[in-house]
Amino acid sequence: MTTRINPIIIVVLGLALSRTTGAQIQRQDFLIPGGAGRLHVRQVWDYRNAKPKNLILLHGGGPGGVPSFDLPVPGYSFAEDFAKRGFRVFVMDVRGWGSSTKPREMDQPPHNSAPLVSTKEAADDIDTVVDWVVRRTHEKSSLLGWASGGHWACAYASRAPAALSALILLNTLYSVNAPWELRASMQDKENPDRFDPHAGGYRIVDRSGLLRRWDTSIPAADKTEWRDPAVADAYVSQTLATDRTP
Repeated sequence: MTTRINPIIIVVLGLALSRTTGAQIQRQDFLIPGGAGRLHVRQVWDYRNAKPKNLILLHGGGPGGVPSFDLPVPGYSFAEDFAKRGFRVFVMDVRGWGSSTKPREMDQPPHNSAPLVSTKEAADDIDTVVDWVVRRTHEKSSLLGWASGGHWACAYASRAPAALSALILLNTLYSVNAPWELRASMQDKENPDRFDPHAGGYRIVDRSGLLRRWDTSIPAADKTEWRDPAVADAYVSQTLATDRTP
């Protein structure tokens, strides 16, 4: 069964006050036409601020935008922190991530397809969201890209530099020889400086996989000495909630 998307429809998913006591922060979720069907965007803002500046937050290659930037745990929302400082924040999901439409190939085992979502496609999705934000607010946006999202953000900014008021990169520029645990599995064995075209369309990661790198960065056997268990639980639950895989 296929679904036809009306290009003029925007689906509003909800509106909620912040969980932080005393804060006047609001959230609203949208699905806008684009990507592989629709792109998810969450707006986070302080309604008391009459002249907010726009900021788009772009996730990396791991979880999508909400678990990366807007965990429902007091004091652990990057988006809310920016909203309190005068920004109207838009947390976006590139196609295939978070609550954005997944490419149809993701309904099949990963080895049935080549790697999905190219840098060009990610930049196309950024372009869609940037244009939607401008039409919604009549203001340009700053764009913050985290990790792989920084590379996608650079690709978009090189295409349309005048569309942004600022480009911000977080943990993005690093050496090709950086100790990245996925390098061996994604590297073309015959051309080590290129991505393996046979690596599969996507990866499946369970709860332990989501926390593995975070766990190894904490130099204590008891991870709760450094990390609030509620944060880890929210990070995992928010990530898995957007995936229909059993």
